[in-house]
Formats: sequence, C-alpha cells, structure tokens
Amino acid sequence: MRKGLALVMLVLALLLGACATMPSSTTDPDTQPAPEPSPAPEVVLTDEEAPPEPQPVTIDLVMVGDILLHDHINECARTGDGYDYSFLFTHVADEIASADLAIVNQETPLGGAERGYYTQNIPMGEVAEDATEEEKRAVPKMPVFNSPDQIADAEVAVGFDVVLKAHNHTFDAGYGGLAHELAYWTEHYPQIAVIGVADPSGESGTTNYVENVYVYEKEGFRVAVLNYSSGTNLYGGDMDGAVLSYLSEEKILADVAKAREAGADMIVACPHWGVEYQDMYSDTQAYYAQFMADAGVDVIFGTHPHVIEPVRVLTGSGGNTCVCFYSNGNFITANQTAKNMITGLSCATLQKAPDGTCSIVSASFLPAVVHGANDREMTTYLLRDWNDDLCRSGWNGQLTREWVCGHCEAVLGEGFDAEKGVYTVPLTS
Repeated sequence: MRKGLALVMLVLALLLGACATMPSSTTDPDTQPAPEPSPAPEVVLTDEEAPPEPQPVTIDLVMVGDILLHDHINECARTGDGYDYSFLFTHVADEIASADLAIVNQETPLGGAERGYYTQNIPMGEVAEDATEEEKRAVPKMPVFNSPDQIADAEVAVGFDVVLKAHNHTFDAGYGGLAHELAYWTEHYPQIAVIGVADPSGESGTTNYVENVYVYEKEGFRVAVLNYSSGTNLYGGDMDGAVLSYLSEEKILADVAKAREAGADMIVACPHWGVEYQDMYSDTQAYYAQFMADAGVDVIFGTHPHVIEPVRVLTGSGGNTCVCFYSNGNFITANQTAKNMITGLSCATLQKAPDGTCSIVSASFLPAVVHGANDREMTTYLLRDWNDDLCRSGWNGQLTREWVCGHCEAVLGEGFDAEKGVYTVPLTS
C-alpha cells in the first residue's frame, strides 16, 4: 500500500517538474520576431496596357521651284472677277498636301493691282537716245514682274507652308510692292511663313525674316528653314540690306547660330543662286554648298538657274551629311525651251530618334514637266504621269517621254529610274 502511494507521489512530482520547464503560451510582443513579408503579387500587363516604347519623329519635306507668272499664265488664270491659279498644282497636289512641311519659291512679286500686272523686259544697260532699233534690240534685257495676289490663295489651298521671297526679283515692284505682298500674306494667311525678307514699311506686322529665322516644330522635333539670294535684278534703295537676306558667309553663320539658339535640331537652307540655264552647278554654288554643310546645314534646296541641276551628298567638317539639290528648275513658266520646262519636286525625310540623334533617312527628286498650253491646260505633270499624248497636245514636241527621261538621266546620273519617274539620292556609299 505504501509502495503504491509512494509510486503515485513520484509520478506527480515528475509531472509538476515538466510543467515548470515548458514555455509560457503568453510572450512579450516586443520580443516576438517580425513576420516574413509576403511577396508582391506579379503584375502582368497586356499589350494594350503596356506603355509604348518611344518612337522616332519624322518630318517629310517637299520643295518646288520657281513660280514664274508670265503674262500668258496670268491670262490662263483670269476669271470673271479675278484670277484662279489652282490648276497649276492639280497634278502634284497629293505630294504637297501629304508633306509635313511644303516649301515654294514664289519668284514673281505680288505688288498689288494698282501697279498693274506685267512681265516686262527692260534693258540691262544704258541705251543711247539716238540708238537704232537694231542697236536697242542688241542691248541685253532682263524680265521684271508684278503678279496678282491670287497666286497666294492657290499656294495655300494646295498646302504650302513656307514661301521663299529672297530672289533676284524681290525689288521688281519696289519697296511698295514688297510691303503690299507681305501685308497680303499677313492679313489673309498669317499661318504661312514668308521668309527671306522684311517689310520696308514696318506696317504689315509680319515677322522680320531677315533678322529672325523660321523654325518648324513637330512633336518636339524642330527644323529651321533659311532663305538667301545671291543678288537682285533691280536696286530697291538704301534699305536693301535690311529687307532682303543676301547670301554671304557671315549671314549663313549668324543664321545657323540663331537657329540653334531657337532649338533647331536640323537646318534647311534655300539659296537663290547659280547661273541661269546651266545644267551643271557653278564653282560658286559648290563653294557655298560646302560652306553650308560645314556650318551644320542638313538639306539645301536651290533655285534660280531655271533648269534642273544635279543632286549631291556632301560631308560637313563635323562629319554631318548634307543633301544638296542644286536647282529645282521652273515649276511653272511660259518659257518654251525644252530644258526650261523640266522641273521637279525635291523631297527629304528627316528623323529625330528617341535618344535625340537626328538624320536624313531618305531623299529623292521627282522630275516633272511643264505642259505648255492654253487656258487651264497650262499646268505641270509629274514625269511618272507624262506621256507622248501630253507632249503632242503641248507647245514643245521635243518633250517626248523618251527625251525627258534622257535629259533627267544625263543631269541626275545613276539612281534615276525612268520607269518610276524618280531619282533616289544615294545617302550611303
């Protein structure tokens, strides 16, 4: 009995000791270890929800050459109450409208009806009062113009954004004519940049594009457009240097600096230069083209020779690429000489990459032909649309498709595709 009781007492003592050594079920929260953080749930974005990667920004440029409104063209455009020039651009309208930036060289002044509309050939030197008719005819002459304002209406309607006014006919209608033209643009189309000149009267409110540079912007990509003339036919007066942008090394460097200060990523220059009726550019043109490339100009659109000239790819002193279209030719003219009726659209696509790098991604020249005719058949066709039926219906039977293609190939060289009617500029060697 005692043995049994002793055994029970021993078991109880062991159980009590075990309970004393067991950890308490209530512990201090300050000593409790921090729980492991739960992993963040994985987020899977669909294509629609994922942020788009930055894309390059491109600017498509197109430029057409000299708009020369001879009397015959004005007669073709005459309506009952004015003038309508829209037919001049019918066959190139899509190319102009689709460009981000379309440039036109409006070479004849819009000096106002009060001065009369005219194309006149005036002597380039003194003519003696007692000169015979034969002697008078022998004196070299130059044309001067004054054209109706309504050409501006047609240019805007088709989609031009920039109008070039620095050229040899700037002062044909005097300072008053230039002031009238700028006032017309400012009043009716203030969104259009009319560059290369300034208002002699100071009254139109137009931007002074002799002192300032025009900069076009698309989605943060900025392109400056500059315009120069190598000279003028007539002397306007003491203000010439203040109201016309003359071509010079100093002017180019100053304008490029202003363009960079305005944030321009790339620069286009439009010089009115060269020797009339010459299929090859002159040494002076080549010099200024390289000077512009060295200064940082990316694209050059040349005018004045009234014929097309070659396209060249230049390398600037900084290693930059510059495409030079030496001459676009006459976009519209009443000159009936075959090669003066060959023209074209100069095209270039500029690009700014997401990292800020800028480049010329493509460049081409689309040859075109002036269809000399009467009424609204007086217009310009792209070469790809030109055929011998059009040739036969026009003034100059020499302008067969075969002849035009042969002329373009001779001037433009390798890279001209006669079947497609395009010259592709070789940007890489």
